[in-house]
Amino acid sequence: MSYLTTRTSAAQLDGQWDALCDSLFQRRSFLEHCERYNPCGQRYHLLMEGNTLLAGAIVYTRPLDLLTYLGIPSPIRMHIAGVPASVSSGGFIGRPRHLAALARELPFVEKGFLLYLNTASPLDVEGMVWGPTLPTILYIEPFGSVDEYEANLRADYRRRFRRIAARFEGVVREILPMSAFSEEMYRGYEAVWQRSDAKLEKLSEAFFRNLPTPFSLTTFSLEGHLIGWHVTVQDSDRAVFFMGGLDYAVLEDHETYFNMTFDILAQSMEHGLTSIDLGQTAEVPKTRLGGRVEPRFMGARLSNPVLNLILSSVGRFLAYRRDIPEHRVFRTTGDKREIQ
Repeated sequence: MSYLTTRTSAAQLDGQWDALCDSLFQRRSFLEHCERYNPCGQRYHLLMEGNTLLAGAIVYTRPLDLLTYLGIPSPIRMHIAGVPASVSSGGFIGRPRHLAALARELPFVEKGFLLYLNTASPLDVEGMVWGPTLPTILYIEPFGSVDEYEANLRADYRRRFRRIAARFEGVVREILPMSAFSEEMYRGYEAVWQRSDAKLEKLSEAFFRNLPTPFSLTTFSLEGHLIGWHVTVQDSDRAVFFMGGLDYAVLEDHETYFNMTFDILAQSMEHGLTSIDLGQTAEVPKTRLGGRVEPRFMGARLSNPVLNLILSSVGRFLAYRRDIPEHRVFRTTGDKREIQ
């Protein structure tokens, strides 16, 4: 017989929790970091059978704009099943059958406005309204070097790649520990966050500066002036883009975003990683580099049945609706083989 129990701190979780996680962002060490530097009432619901953990859910509470994808201020206090750090990982862990069972039980525990964020597919939960949210962009190509990557681009993408890469000449890349994260870098993060279509958590400067050792900070400077930075981390055999910042005043002059994103690919290939999670924003430039769209879904439910009925009738306004064009970036067997 299975039962539901709750923990109020990641420190109260045991090794069974990490064993069910499919992302480092769901593991205890990162959740403890979030509790310390982004506290928002985190709690952890566990579906147990005896002493065995079957599934778990990370839930936190904060006000979010209900109509965020329409750019309309609409703050509502929500209970969110997700990772409180604006990442593409979902808030549920466990095998699909047990995960689904926990998802059906959670509305009886979390009253009010309940949001399931970044699920791989809609879950069968009574009364829950589902729609697409920001997809994540995955890069999975067997290229072991930048030269091999470039050689396999289709001719028009290769010419574009070389033209944009030339705009980054003279830019100095430096890989630093997270403790070097500065106030200037944080201003670059705030600039990106302010322009985001989906304003979820706004993380603090201390959140970045105190990220644990697996996270790596890369900065880009021109004549001593910081023009951008990104943070990445290796999760098992996959590289993951976590967050970045930009100086928008010189963004177009140096095609900073494109070149910074390609640097994530380049560093990953240098470390023998050909699977990369490029995150959930700026889908078009990332797919032009060879990324592939992986859908994510969001479910919403109100415990009040009348209000939930209203929610179901306006659910389409809550969803992320953007057509992302397909890009055939790499040559196939039938393409001409010459390098231009």
